[in-house]
Amino acid sequence: MQRRIGKSIWRAVSKFPAGTIRQERFVRVRRFDEHSKLAQIKREDMGPPDPLRCHIPGGRFNHEGQSFLYLSSDKETGIAETFDRPESGTYAPTGTCAIQGFEVRNLERVLDLTQGDNPSLLYTALVHEGTLQQDVAHSSSWKPEYLVPRFVADAARAKGFKAILYRTCKVFFAQGLNLVVFHPKPEENPFSGESALMEGSIVETDDLTVWERIARDDIGFAVIPRDDLNASLASRK
Repeated sequence: MQRRIGKSIWRAVSKFPAGTIRQERFVRVRRFDEHSKLAQIKREDMGPPDPLRCHIPGGRFNHEGQSFLYLSSDKETGIAETFDRPESGTYAPTGTCAIQGFEVRNLERVLDLTQGDNPSLLYTALVHEGTLQQDVAHSSSWKPEYLVPRFVADAARAKGFKAILYRTCKVFFAQGLNLVVFHPKPEENPFSGESALMEGSIVETDDLTVWERIARDDIGFAVIPRDDLNASLASRK
């Protein structure tokens, strides 16, 4: 933190807008590239990753090994966040993901990075210039776009924030919000509703082919009709 901008961010974060989220539903989406792992998925595996059971890669707001809970405000946003943006006019490889709802009962001290009007020039620069929301390729192990967001998260945790609310950068497919919870507690963020398995492709056209449900009754995953997503997307056209 020797550079001036780093010191400025560290000092300014405590003055950034904070809010409380009560009784709101979010979803978590997990991508599965290997059918062997998909065959073993259980409902309890949809919680925050356990560093004792799996490797946790670095994310937008977490360092490698940190177990944070990443949630989205809707299925479309969660799916778009999990898969890479397709090349223009082409289909992305078919993928499979699991979706689980969560109820955020009472989450205080949430750093709000979604506000449109804020007197802090630094806040405006970080949020509205896209510094914290640059799109990255999940397939790449080098993600310099995450360096500043992780530093902001470190500063937020040091200043007593419990989570960060931010807009998706995947605007080619979704318009929702994301929430990252630093130290998730099951009693504060319990599962909400059934889980679902969905499969499909993201297409960058007006005629979107999206995600079709997969029935897995043996693990209690619910059957989610494909029309749920198609109807939602059609309503925004």
